[in-house]
Amino acid sequence: MKNPQVLILSRNEFQRRTMADLARCNELTVQASGARGADDWIQRVTRGECRPSVVVIDLDEPSLEGVRRIEELRKIPVERRPRVVGLAGRTHQLLGSDGGRLDLEDVVTTPLDFGCFARSVARQALEARLAEA
Repeated sequence: MKNPQVLILSRNEFQRRTMADLARCNELTVQASGARGADDWIQRVTRGECRPSVVVIDLDEPSLEGVRRIEELRKIPVERRPRVVGLAGRTHQLLGSDGGRLDLEDVVTTPLDFGCFARSVARQALEARLAEA
C-alpha cells in the first residue's frame, strides 16, 4: 500500500524541517516548501500533477497567503481534494470568522506542539487512506 504524502507549506525553516521529520516518523512521505515554492506546489496539486493526502499550511504567515491557497484547494473535486491542516497562533480568530469558510480538517496551534501536530497529520493521513479504500 502506498504511503500518503504530506505537503508542508511554512515559511519557518526550522518548523518546516521539524514537521517533516515528525511526519516521516509516521512513515509518511513528505514534501516541504517555503513561501517561494508554495505557489508552484499549489498549482501542481490543483492541476492533479501532485496528489498529497494532507496539506499543512501556515495560516499566520502573510507571504504564504494561506487563506487564498486553501480556497484554491477547495476548488478541487472532493474525490481528489487533500485534507487541510492549518497552523495558526490565532486559532480563536480562525474558528470564529474564517473557520466555516476555510473548512479545515484540523487546526494546530503555534508555537508548535509536536505531539499534537504528529497526531493530527497521522489521523488525517489515515482518514484519507480509508476514504480511498
